[in-house]
Amino acid sequence: QGHGRSDSSRPGARCYFERADDLARDFTQFVELIKRDSKRPVPVFMMGSSLGGLVVVKAAIATPSVASGVVALAPCISLDRISKGTMNRVLLPILGFVSAWFPTLPLAKTVANARFPLTQAEVERDALTWPSGKKRTRARVAKELLESTFEFKKPGVLERITMPLIEFHGKDDQMTDPSGSQML
Repeated sequence: QGHGRSDSSRPGARCYFERADDLARDFTQFVELIKRDSKRPVPVFMMGSSLGGLVVVKAAIATPSVASGVVALAPCISLDRISKGTMNRVLLPILGFVSAWFPTLPLAKTVANARFPLTQAEVERDALTWPSGKKRTRARVAKELLESTFEFKKPGVLERITMPLIEFHGKDDQMTDPSGSQML
C-alpha cells in the first residue's frame, strides 16, 4: 500500500498504510493467488527486508499455511534502539494523538545506510521507495510499526510461527534493531 507501484490507502500519500495487519493480509492474498495459479504445487517461500520482514513475519503468524518458509532480512521486529533517541522519547507518548489527527505527517526520523553507501544511493535513486535518512516515516506508519513490535514481544506470539524461518541481520543496523532478529 503506497510502496513500489501499489496504490496508497490515501490518494497521494506515498508509503502510507492504515494498519500493518492490512499489509500482511494483502501479502497473504497475493501468495494465495500465486499458489492457485501455479500449474502444479510448488513450495513458496516468503522473503522480506526491513518493513517487508515485518510483513512476512505477520503473515506467517496469522496464516501458518501460507508458505513453506520465511526468509527475513533485517526484519522490523524491534525498534528499541531507535526509540531511545532523544526526539523519539518525546514523540512516543503523543504518537497515538498525532497518528489520529495527522496520520500522513512525515514525523519519525529515519537513518541512512552509512555502512553501505552504494546501496543507500541506489535506494535514493529509486522513485518507488521511501529512502531512510532522506524522508521521515509518516505518523500512522510509525505508530503501526511500533505497535507491531510491541505485539511481537508478547509471550507466545513469535512462537506461533510454525514454518522454517531463517533471518539475517547486521549487528550495526541503525533502523531495525538486531535484537529483534534474535527473538525469532
